[in-house]
Amino acid sequence: MKYDSLMGSLFTVPFWYTKISPWEEVKGKILSIVENQPYEIDQGVKTDYFTKNSYSKEVYEILKPYVKSIICKHITSKFPDEVPDVWTQRYYARSEHSVHNHGNRGLSFILYLKFNPKVHKGTVFYAPFDDIFTGSAIAFAPDIQEGDLIAFPSVIKHSSQYQTSDEERMILSFNLFPNGPV
Repeated sequence: MKYDSLMGSLFTVPFWYTKISPWEEVKGKILSIVENQPYEIDQGVKTDYFTKNSYSKEVYEILKPYVKSIICKHITSKFPDEVPDVWTQRYYARSEHSVHNHGNRGLSFILYLKFNPKVHKGTVFYAPFDDIFTGSAIAFAPDIQEGDLIAFPSVIKHSSQYQTSDEERMILSFNLFPNGPV
């Protein structure tokens, strides 16, 4: 008697990324806009998330072609008109951002503005389900380089790892489609 077994996948969690080019030029433009913003300290991280900054539209205009390439190529042809709230976070030694998500719908984006892979640790993402044999959380940390722009479902929990270097690690983040695709 022959027994066949097949394997499929119940769930997959996509994430998308693009490399910003020309990186040094784009980085310079963005840093000149965000560099002198007032910051608050949250979990040892300097952030302007809680302050209403005035740079969201200007920074988003710079990033829009890269965001559009991800959304229109992989997700939907209907690109949103909304300008998202953009914020930055700066990490130093003994700082981290604990596990969190960005809401129950839409996409979140992270741009790695200042990131040295020799001394910095990337973002860790957690599967929305546990390992079937151990019950442990399933974690994934993509190989990140400065100038990478990544997009992921906002509902996915993630964290920054504990930073051990005094060299500044800086990200820029925003969310799109909080009410679903247009």
